[in-house]
Amino acid sequence: IPVNLKKLLDDITGSAFIYSLRVNCRNTRKIAALAKSLGGMNPDYKRILRPEENIQPELLFYKDNEHQRLLLIQELENLYEKGYKGSSIAILSRHSDKRCIASTILTSPWNSRLMPMKDITEGGVRYSSIYRFKGLESPAIIVTEVDDISSENSKALLYVAVTRALHSITLLINEKIKSEVEKALTLN
Repeated sequence: IPVNLKKLLDDITGSAFIYSLRVNCRNTRKIAALAKSLGGMNPDYKRILRPEENIQPELLFYKDNEHQRLLLIQELENLYEKGYKGSSIAILSRHSDKRCIASTILTSPWNSRLMPMKDITEGGVRYSSIYRFKGLESPAIIVTEVDDISSENSKALLYVAVTRALHSITLLINEKIKSEVEKALTLN
């Protein structure tokens, strides 16, 4: 059921003030641009305070869950090679901990390193639903199971997920929406 947030707040509180976030303190310009393009942010940020780094957002397209698992493992290995530690990486999904792709990794050493955020131990790579991670941040974020960017809910979730990244963002995107993603990126 589509919900108009302003109308809902007005109904509950009488009238609520809604402020647009216009200054971004968390993300680099490249991450903010990706959030705007795929998350449907309007209006754009007036200022971005974090200095730019020479790190490009990664968009990896998967065919099926097995291919997605392989891409996830490869990206984790890439991040470790770049010097990221497990505690500085978060894997986010629109699914719950039990249903996300990270929970299905059986390949060593990742099967012992990947842990739900609520069970994380030192050195582990945490995974979580996007909802649970809202308000948090991490140096490196991998967003899995991106299979829709057209609905308002999926755009909002993607915006939240992408803006959790401080330095590195990787999206694992279903090949079925590749042209839709490319179109969104070229339009913005």
